[in-house]
Amino acid sequence: MRHELWDPSLNWRKQIFIGLVSLLILVSNVWAQSDPAGAILRYRIDALRTTGELSIGEEKLASTMILPLLYEKRQFEVLWTDGARIETMIKLIAASADEGLEPEDYHYSALVGLQTFLEKNTSADILVQADRDMLLTDGLILLAYHLVFGKVDPQKLDPNWNLSREIDHRQGLEVMEEILASNDLPGALERLKPQRPMYGRLKAALAQHRAMAAVHMAESLM
Repeated sequence: MRHELWDPSLNWRKQIFIGLVSLLILVSNVWAQSDPAGAILRYRIDALRTTGELSIGEEKLASTMILPLLYEKRQFEVLWTDGARIETMIKLIAASADEGLEPEDYHYSALVGLQTFLEKNTSADILVQADRDMLLTDGLILLAYHLVFGKVDPQKLDPNWNLSREIDHRQGLEVMEEILASNDLPGALERLKPQRPMYGRLKAALAQHRAMAAVHMAESLM
């Protein structure tokens, strides 16, 4: 007969005790690993595979296909270990506003908070490192996707719009592996942007519009 962890016949004290013991076993197994961060990443990827979604704090991961594939192929190793590269990625997320995108879509505030915490705490928490790693990876994947395909709500453009574009996850995985392996992260993302002159003109127009809006705002406060 299969044993059920949560047995209605047990009183609530025993149920709570069993739950705590299970949690302690999980935590002890994680810390017993030679690579505790990898064990945490493996556990989270398994949860993502099982439920189809995963949140880090209040941040819900957007990539439910390519992100698990990346970590599985890398044997659940931490993907972001170089401090300068991490800072570069956070700056690239902030600069996504210049492309007409929203940095918060790529976990900007959460990443800044985690980075600040880790910089002030030399005895870094493995769980916090795993949080930052997964949010950086998810942010990179989603930013790359938006740079290639754009970020548009078709229903707001045309109610009869019925065109959908699917990602080839295998191709997407290859692209992300190339970006992660690149020594020039800004250049790798730059190459994903539309190369047509119109894109540059639209960016210039956006920058001009924002500059004018800032001037009007300053004048209204005077």
